[in-house]
Amino acid sequence: MVTKERIIEALKCCKDPEVQLNIVDLGLIEKLKIEDDQVFLEMILASPTCPLQAYIVGEAHSCIMEMEGVSNVQVEVLPEPKWTPSRLSPEGREALGI
Repeated sequence: MVTKERIIEALKCCKDPEVQLNIVDLGLIEKLKIEDDQVFLEMILASPTCPLQAYIVGEAHSCIMEMEGVSNVQVEVLPEPKWTPSRLSPEGREALGI
């Protein structure tokens, strides 16, 4: 069964290549919804003009699609809220030395 917890764990394989930290610990996940075997992910980026947006979105999509029981994934990048360091998880803070 696909659960939010399993999806969040799977998304930890998706890293922002600039800081080498996963998108979960960076605090980029805004909303996650599961309907049957479809997953809808809303996320933000650390920079609104991130040149790696397509890469990060593609990686998030792939990490979820590889999960058993998922037939479709939609990833949307939101312009708001803006990312701030306060969104970092404790693991993210430790990894970045903050």
